[in-house]
Amino acid sequence: MAQRREAMGEPPSREVNVPDPKPDSSVRFQKIVGIALMGTAGVLWLVFLYGLSSGGFDMISGAVIGAVGAAAAHRGRRLFNRARQVEAATVCGRATTANDSRPPVLYLRSFADDTITAAGVSSGAAWRGLAVKTEEEQLAKVLSAIGPIVAVGKPGEELPGLGAHRIYLRGEEWKERVAELMRGAALVVLRPGNTPSVWWEISQVMTHVPHERRLLVLPFDSTQYADFQQELQATCGVKLPSYDVNKALKLGSIRAFVYFDPNGMPKFVGINKNLVSFLRRAVRERLVPYFLIALRPLLVRFGVSWRQPPVSAFIAGFLALAALFFLVVIASILAGG
Repeated sequence: MAQRREAMGEPPSREVNVPDPKPDSSVRFQKIVGIALMGTAGVLWLVFLYGLSSGGFDMISGAVIGAVGAAAAHRGRRLFNRARQVEAATVCGRATTANDSRPPVLYLRSFADDTITAAGVSSGAAWRGLAVKTEEEQLAKVLSAIGPIVAVGKPGEELPGLGAHRIYLRGEEWKERVAELMRGAALVVLRPGNTPSVWWEISQVMTHVPHERRLLVLPFDSTQYADFQQELQATCGVKLPSYDVNKALKLGSIRAFVYFDPNGMPKFVGINKNLVSFLRRAVRERLVPYFLIALRPLLVRFGVSWRQPPVSAFIAGFLALAALFFLVVIASILAGG
């Protein structure tokens, strides 16, 4: 196990203040308070929606209830996720990754994007304030079928982000360590950015990582993608296919994936609305079904036993209730006639 940690680039000392070996009672209490606040927010949102539909609120009352609900959701989600970050930073949180003997999946990105991918992504405007699972977590959930997800942590951050397991490197050694991680990774996942460090990583991936072990995660609109295409071809000699990224689903920041076959031929997969059927669109982890379907050929190539995303119990239940309500209305009309 120690040899694998060394191969993953785990330094002997971390640059963050690691909490106690096990989450203490204050962390559990923080999670409970977060859940309670999010539950309160959900109730207030339902009251708010009912008041709007029934006309039972004046403008001021509705605004106050809506604002309190939004504040409770925001604070509750922050408390809950911060407690999960503390758990992820502990020995217990690192145990799952450390005990996984498979070659890791290396996730490279600009540290500036961590704020973007730390946002919760759920379904519908009324539920996004209660979204707990972050975009990075949902991507990591899909890719963890290939291997444990690891990423270099931002130097000096208080707590690691949720999703990929963070490893922390000394400033003078990071390029050597990242190159070592690339060589040992089952898959290198690269979210392009505009910093010199990210472009160094891009050039290393395109030069030294075999085609079939590369995956690009694209957060660009059409103009940004065209600029990236041009820069990538000029810098690395890699030509990507043209695509109107503006057709992509505006949910989360990821607009498309690009993976490569063993001959270096790129395959562009846009995240569009029709990629997932309506009944399979999850509510809590909205992005997971889209990522599963978009990355199916890649996952199968790595020997993953791929299955269709399950039918959403929430959506199925909602449709069943709507159908029942419709039948009751029709029956009452016929009885009255």
